[in-house]
Amino acid sequence: MYKKIFESFSIGEIKLSNRIVALPFFTAYGSFGGHITRAVLQHYEDIAANGPAMVITENFVVNKEQSHFGHILRADSDLFLPGLNDLAERIKKYGAVACCQINHAGRFAQVEHPVSASSVPLISGGTTPHSLTVEEIKGIYLDYAKAAVRVRDAGFDMVEIHGGTGYLPVQFLSPRTNKRKDEYGGSLENRMRFFLELIENIQEAVGDFPIGCRLLADEWLQNGFVPDEAKILAKRLEGKGVAYLSVTAGTYESMFRKDMLEISQKEGYMADLAHM
Repeated sequence: MYKKIFESFSIGEIKLSNRIVALPFFTAYGSFGGHITRAVLQHYEDIAANGPAMVITENFVVNKEQSHFGHILRADSDLFLPGLNDLAERIKKYGAVACCQINHAGRFAQVEHPVSASSVPLISGGTTPHSLTVEEIKGIYLDYAKAAVRVRDAGFDMVEIHGGTGYLPVQFLSPRTNKRKDEYGGSLENRMRFFLELIENIQEAVGDFPIGCRLLADEWLQNGFVPDEAKILAKRLEGKGVAYLSVTAGTYESMFRKDMLEISQKEGYMADLAHM
């Protein structure tokens, strides 16, 4: 039944020895300043030593001032290059492909002035985010691009854009959190614009370095981003040449509801979304 799991697989020119991938999981092992610690290095080395073909790290923020929370790791300065290099080497030591996830938390950031597609507060309350101007959006593209270049230069094999869990790309995709009246809001075509332009800007910066995407397929919220829209976005991302799509569902505002927690106890509860 599971025979194919141990067969080799290729993502573009990158060969995976099997089809087991260690997906991103936030550890909170980083220093409060965002540096990779010995605990982070040991954690990922232990994972890689157990035989997955690819290890995708937890998310590294692309802009501390806008996106910091807790012990999140950082890729927004060259100061973090040595740590990134050490991490890539630890993962690749056992033959695994090393992929680093980068992210902008948007309205979920624990900062004084969070930003988002629109000024829509969290369901739980808290600071209402600032609605990004077009000029500020371009600045965020640059933050992502610079972080992706650092990931490449540190020796990783791939970079992954976090487009799930309700983070900034999702905040543009969702009609719940995107109330804009300009070219980045309204229709699905406009709401996808941030994500698609983001990919283009990163590709321009890193060249043929592979870019994967964590992709939200269902927000699990009324008036949110839904599978029919996600399928259209997936096709557009494929057309942009992304290396792979890692499908997920739910955000911090939906995944902890009682009904969703019950569903998440079932084996393969997101498999149907990936199949679409």
